[in-house]
Amino acid sequence: MPAAATAGLIGGLIRQAIPNKEDIWNFGPFTFLNIPRAIVRLLRRAQPSWEMAPLLACVGLELGRVALVHATKPKWLFAIDPQ
Repeated sequence: MPAAATAGLIGGLIRQAIPNKEDIWNFGPFTFLNIPRAIVRLLRRAQPSWEMAPLLACVGLELGRVALVHATKPKWLFAIDPQ
């Protein structure tokens, strides 16, 4: 439950941080195809790609959850072990 609340809070903070609120609607199921273009835009013009922010937040939250599962006692936090 705290992880879901944190995800909602981060999502709201990302929306508030975006200068043009309509940029969030550029995020879609094929956003991962735009990752190389977003990296080039960031490196050449130092212009962040705001539609990548939700994707990066999802990846970061999942990596944080996995790290928390490995850092705590077994059975304290549920996670499916791929092995």
